[in-house]
Amino acid sequence: MGQWGFIGTIILSITMLVACTETIDTGDQIEVKENVSTKDTLPRQIVAGVDTVYYTIQLVYKLDGKSKDYTQNDLTKIVFTFPQVDSFSQTNIKDSINHIVQNLLLQNVVGELRYENVEGRMLEFLEEYKEHKTEMLEFQLPSMNWVFEMDIDVLLNRPSLLSLRVNQLEFTGGAHANSWTNYLTIDLETGKTLSLENLFVADFEEELLTISEAAFKRTVNLALDTNLVETHYEFSSGEFMLPPHFSVGVEGLHFYYNPYDLGPFALGAISFDIPYREILSIIDTNVLLLEPMEG
Repeated sequence: MGQWGFIGTIILSITMLVACTETIDTGDQIEVKENVSTKDTLPRQIVAGVDTVYYTIQLVYKLDGKSKDYTQNDLTKIVFTFPQVDSFSQTNIKDSINHIVQNLLLQNVVGELRYENVEGRMLEFLEEYKEHKTEMLEFQLPSMNWVFEMDIDVLLNRPSLLSLRVNQLEFTGGAHANSWTNYLTIDLETGKTLSLENLFVADFEEELLTISEAAFKRTVNLALDTNLVETHYEFSSGEFMLPPHFSVGVEGLHFYYNPYDLGPFALGAISFDIPYREILSIIDTNVLLLEPMEG
């Protein structure tokens, strides 16, 4: 069996500008204000600055047969692309991020650690394909190529947060390939992943659900007073529920339902966005550091 490994690296770094505050002399005192006249109406964004995480993109793959081109569609292959942090001011945080990424590479689709290393995972995938192909030949049935791809990319790289998106695609026979997307947000102060609850003040749930349900209904073209029980969207409780998958963006939060989360495969993936401006009252600004957007 042919085996190839290829590592590709692309060094990425993005320099951001820090927004300024305006100082106003009132005579008796110096008062510092942020965009006084429009402070409460301007959109918000994650505080910008020089990116503190420097990383390279790694590419690792194995192919069945003699092909050396992993971009071909007509072959069995398993492909991983992922960031590797090469430089950070705190070594323990750098190591923590890389550990999180490596664990993602070794998890199955339900988030369980399933493999000991990436090499072993790739070899096991190709071996299972060979066994499947042999069985199909025994019954004189055609066998189709298998594919597994995992692509981990950086969505947000700001001084306080790193946001990752994990796209997975798998085809091992059947009517169509399956795909999944999930997200992780890493606190660069601690090196730990943040849950949705970590981003908000206490008792945020009701307000976030109300705002999110309205955004969801706008996205799928439902009237705001529509009873979801009467639609083809399959919320298990009969009432609106947030998806387990979200990402922290520059200007707001992104929520994502994978195929099958709300109904049959044909329904596809559904996502919606909530600008920070709409949820300022419940955001924990010690975690999500925000500044007004101008221009």
